[in-house]
Amino acid sequence: MTHKRSPFKAIGLLCAGFVSAFGCAASTPFVWVDELPPAALVPEAYRIEPGDTLTVSVWNQQKMSGDVKVRSDGQVTLPLLGDVAVLNLTPSGAAQQIEHRLDGLVVDPKVTVAIKESQPATFSMVGQIKNSGSYPLRPGVGLLQAIAAAGGL
Repeated sequence: MTHKRSPFKAIGLLCAGFVSAFGCAASTPFVWVDELPPAALVPEAYRIEPGDTLTVSVWNQQKMSGDVKVRSDGQVTLPLLGDVAVLNLTPSGAAQQIEHRLDGLVVDPKVTVAIKESQPATFSMVGQIKNSGSYPLRPGVGLLQAIAAAGGL
């Protein structure tokens, strides 16, 4: 018994080979995740939160300079100005806010604001865990470490 070779079968196999070899090839080069650039090289500017302690320095105005604590309403109390809203501002934004408020009260006010002490970031664990509550968030803490910090499931 002899087998006839069909030219259609040969052409079909040849086409299938080309499709599988080149038809599914990506049109863009493959890139490993490690080769991707970091999303941002510069960290986002710190935003002032309740509980932070700020060092406010007003140039040539010693009595107006000093450390102030941000209250739960997001304001600080400064001499001559009273309450100043600083919640969610950057330190430079808070300095501009204070300079604006001092304009007209002090000749050419120059203000710097620095974070002396910030509130630590926290995460909360609730639900089917042993110890519900808030825990300090440290760099690199993932879900497994968070569950372990809360005593496990």
